[in-house]
Amino acid sequence: MSILREKFGVLADGREVTKYTLVNARGVKASFLDLGAIWHSMEVPDRYGRRADVILGGFIDESGAYVGIPGEIVGRNANRIGGARFTLDGKEYRLAANDGENNLHSGPDVLRNRMWEVYSGGTIIRERLYTSPASDDGGGGVPSGGGGKIPDIPAGIPELFAFCGEQGDDFPPGGHFGIAESITFALSSPHMDQGYPGNAQMAVTYVLTDDNSLLIHYHMVSDMDTVANMTNHAYFNLAGHGSGVATGQWVWIDADSFTPTDRGSIPTGEIAAVEGTPMDFRVEKPIGGEIDAPFEQLQWAGGYDHNWVLKDPESPGEIGGSRGKHEYTVDCVGAVGDVSAGCDVDAGDCVGSVGDVGTEGDVGAGGDESGEMGFGAGNRGKCLRAAFMTRSHGDFAIKGTENVDGIIVSGKVHLAATARDPVSGRKLEVYTDLPGMQFYTGNFIPAAVNGKDGATYTHRGGYCFETQYFPDAVNKPQFEGPFLKAGEIYSTSTVYRFVAG
Repeated sequence: MSILREKFGVLADGREVTKYTLVNARGVKASFLDLGAIWHSMEVPDRYGRRADVILGGFIDESGAYVGIPGEIVGRNANRIGGARFTLDGKEYRLAANDGENNLHSGPDVLRNRMWEVYSGGTIIRERLYTSPASDDGGGGVPSGGGGKIPDIPAGIPELFAFCGEQGDDFPPGGHFGIAESITFALSSPHMDQGYPGNAQMAVTYVLTDDNSLLIHYHMVSDMDTVANMTNHAYFNLAGHGSGVATGQWVWIDADSFTPTDRGSIPTGEIAAVEGTPMDFRVEKPIGGEIDAPFEQLQWAGGYDHNWVLKDPESPGEIGGSRGKHEYTVDCVGAVGDVSAGCDVDAGDCVGSVGDVGTEGDVGAGGDESGEMGFGAGNRGKCLRAAFMTRSHGDFAIKGTENVDGIIVSGKVHLAATARDPVSGRKLEVYTDLPGMQFYTGNFIPAAVNGKDGATYTHRGGYCFETQYFPDAVNKPQFEGPFLKAGEIYSTSTVYRFVAG
């Protein structure tokens, strides 16, 4: 596995943009820009092993402008805020109205226009994180700023997604996660940036695994109460990013309900059942099957551009349930990475001699309850910051940890949606720990947009799965709120897994 670095272009103001490419053991590539922490490309195989880039993207033109459709990081708040205002701790905060009278994606000063700091997550192996050496292929290895390698992650930014296991081990054997490569982008957001209170430190870590999963972990901490609701706005087209209209691809969404909106796409506050409507994706169907149906919600939005209320297997019947609360359950972690109910773990390895991690989650070395959500204090250094496991029911169970002021936060994600291209056989699985997901079908992409690699993108030429807290949740007390208390940690993960068959 490796990280490659190359010049992407120069902006009109002289800022140089760099592209970083992660390559897994199967040769699958995912690339990212330090401009906006943009997810720029994802090259995955079809059923015959032929690779194609399945994410729409852009380029820097001769004038120094970024042109195209970026898979950008959105924050501090993704999606819409009604009236471009909200109240927090008794004080009203006003944002820019960049979508009629509302605020969309915290614009217009969006994060995609900013240069993010880049840090190496390293190759994830036993006992330490190794940064990849500079390569001899002209890509320059992984240096940042010409230093020979990307700087190690500094104090205050989470080192994520390491696990116990020797280099080359499957983790678990035959499961979803083995050796992985990661890269972290970090950004400081000052008090009142975009209109939000607090000096916030944000970080986004991308992890490419050997099973062709791209995991995105979002992190934020602020010195004042603020809003934290980040997402990635990647547009997918599993036939290939330049292949045209994507409405022939099939989608499934694990949701019994959605949040209806007014004409300005602001949720009314109602939770409506999908049954009997074109919003019902509980049985896989083509995107274009009902997209133009005479259904008011679709007519107002020009297609699908709505938030689905994801089902929570742990809290049936409850809106949101425990999602985003970072509760954690697994069976256990074996000494070489096996996961099975009742398995034993050798003393000195990741969880301790007791081995079994139940719903309480707090097992330290020798079985003492350390209060650190699954990692004993004496084992944190050896086992680094996280472990990945696969449950028999098919969910990713992620034990993520945050090394910020000694706080460790754990979470898990569930399968929320899938997309499938019947021609190529490529399939996308989306896992998240958040309560909502915006499914957007590129309704506002013009008839012809210049994209990366000479491609021309078209209306409905891609679609988005934006995991999130519900739109306008800051103004809807009945929705789970995206408010972050001063000094606490916003920590959430979404996985995009690519398979073919």
